[in-house]
Amino acid sequence: YFTYTDFYRPGGPLFFYVGNEGPVEIYVNHTGLMWELGSDLGAMLVFAEHRYYGKSSVYPDGTTDCLRYLTIEQALADYSVLIAHLFTKYSLPPSTATIAFGGSYGGMLASAFRYKYPHLVDGAIAASAPIFAIGGVTPEPNKASFNEIITRDAGEVCAKEFKATLKLIMRLGETPEGQEMLRTELKWCSDATTTHTSDLASGMLDWASAPWGYLAMGNFPYPSNYITAAMNVGGGADLPANPIRAACKAFEDPLATDQARLQALAKSLAIYYNASGELVCNSFAGTDGGGEPLPKGSCRGDYGFQTCTEMPWGQDSGTDKDMFWPPRKFDFDEYKKECMEKYKTSVKAWAGLQFLNNMADAVASMSNVVFSNGKFDPWGVSVGNGEVPQGVDCSIMPCPSSVVSPIMSTGAHHSDLMFSREEDSGDVRACRELEASHIRKWVAEKRERHDKLAIKDSAKFRVIDAKYPALIEYPVGDPIAGQLLADLSTEDLELLLEYEGHEYRVAEAQVDGGSLGVIKANVFVWKDSLKLRLHLDGPPWDYAEWHSTGLQNSLAEARNALEQYRQEKSERISQVTDKIESASTSFEPPFATDEDSLLIARVALAGDDNT
Repeated sequence: YFTYTDFYRPGGPLFFYVGNEGPVEIYVNHTGLMWELGSDLGAMLVFAEHRYYGKSSVYPDGTTDCLRYLTIEQALADYSVLIAHLFTKYSLPPSTATIAFGGSYGGMLASAFRYKYPHLVDGAIAASAPIFAIGGVTPEPNKASFNEIITRDAGEVCAKEFKATLKLIMRLGETPEGQEMLRTELKWCSDATTTHTSDLASGMLDWASAPWGYLAMGNFPYPSNYITAAMNVGGGADLPANPIRAACKAFEDPLATDQARLQALAKSLAIYYNASGELVCNSFAGTDGGGEPLPKGSCRGDYGFQTCTEMPWGQDSGTDKDMFWPPRKFDFDEYKKECMEKYKTSVKAWAGLQFLNNMADAVASMSNVVFSNGKFDPWGVSVGNGEVPQGVDCSIMPCPSSVVSPIMSTGAHHSDLMFSREEDSGDVRACRELEASHIRKWVAEKRERHDKLAIKDSAKFRVIDAKYPALIEYPVGDPIAGQLLADLSTEDLELLLEYEGHEYRVAEAQVDGGSLGVIKANVFVWKDSLKLRLHLDGPPWDYAEWHSTGLQNSLAEARNALEQYRQEKSERISQVTDKIESASTSFEPPFATDEDSLLIARVALAGDDNT
């Protein structure tokens, strides 16, 4: 995982990217929303890698049944443990709001993280999260919408010409002469063989059809390498602005011959497969969405395995409303057979059956989630006409007030998570502003909930760091409240503690003195409880801020004890007693009155000129 703390200000939120199916560096470099809002809100940024992907290996290659722990449950548990670790490592106060961010499968995880661990995650930005597109959800979403949205993005002319070209490929594949034309005009590598297909033509149909979903997902109005980097194709080079339209330009000219049509197809697909311009010839590499398939015995992350074990989904294609051919209806039984053959596992629709089950119930049980979607994105919520959506759409389903689903009319696959650009449309900017307003609200609500647990008066001083934060029962970074007028020295404290016969410990802390900088402090811990005596080193200021939530005040007990001890050390104790007596009238509620323990600390403070 990666952390970035330069933006962090005490009391700021923790922004947590919920890693998905790829090396986490991809999301570090492209999730601009976190960087931009993090700077504004003083957030700590964390980007966590999904187990098995990138460098987060669990087992070495060749281990038997090594993917058995590649699950949503395990990934979310990883993130929960990591957040707890980060709170301890960085001494984050309990009032710190944790906001989850994720896109696509990561968006699904972000919403699931909030849903399953609401005590750890205060809100989630779930961008382009098709949580209802998976099997096992009731009612079942429209499985044709994915390819229908791609077709709408491509436009009528492009869709018509592309479908005609697919039919041409199948016709040419029936003869040796036709196959030779396919190899020549599509610049096929001489050593390229069919992979996972029964014949050359069928393989080429898959090869020709595969890029369009990714071009639609990456249909940003500016050049970007997000899709090529994530899918490991095209050398990770930039796709052009509006890449699906760029790919369609090849079909705008008249295509009078079969050769011209195939050449147009090759030129079109080069936008995706040869984004770097370095590809010499074409092959089936990348047909399944990524680069070369994982070798047999690999124990690295395999998203295909996850779709078999937890998130089975598939699309219908080749309808009269899309640009693909031949017609293919998603066959769940065939899908299960393929999963068994490839991974030796049965299909388990965990995400649908155990996590979501019923759409209405799932959404009604959520809170503090922004489900954003773009209309260019084939994983978008709907193509209209009343179909069941692939994701949350609060305009057609009941949502709690804290669950919203903005739709960007010109947005692609989680466009809102990207860095801001001049080319961004107004609806993408508006979506980011909406997300920012919800994040600010969640951060304020967390702080408000926490403040209600604390007794406080004015707050001029803040403890910003502590060596033993567990001993300090108010959150580090939150205001110290209350007032104290006494001026007990370190020697006074030691005398009291020694008299009572209790061991004490000293913890180091730091106090933010505003314009005077950071001042060190000593915190005396007695009877495993804590009270702070704020002793002013420097100008003889009268007031110091004090926090007493959950602590016990026993000044009366201390006075009685000192009276008894006076007989043995009358002169020294008298000096201390005088200090306590002179201070006693300044103690006011909300201090507790339980008699059991007295805990005092010596802390150095600084404040503004009015203190």
